[in-house]
Parts: sequence; structure tokens; C-alpha cells
Amino acid sequence: MEENEARFVKLEQSDKEKAELIAELNCDVGKIKQEQIAIHVSVQDKTS
Repeated sequence: MEENEARFVKLEQSDKEKAELIAELNCDVGKIKQEQIAIHVSVQDKTS
């Protein structure tokens, strides 16, 4: 029984770590999209 509890706690910790990494990646994706938009707007301004 204790072994199962220990495994469960370990899985919960792993899930938490993965959730944090996913949140960081989502933040990075948002920043990249903002940079792409800024570059696109800058290029359009130069060609107009």
C-alpha cells in the first residue's frame, strides 16, 4: 500500500512539473507570435 502511495505522489509531482513546462512553452510561443507580428508589420511598413 505504501508503495502505491509513493508512486502516486511521484506521478503527481511529475504531472506538476510537466504542467509547468507546458505553461513555459505556451508563454514562449506567445512571445514568438508577437515577434512574428512585429516583424511582419515592420516589413509591411518598409514596402508601403
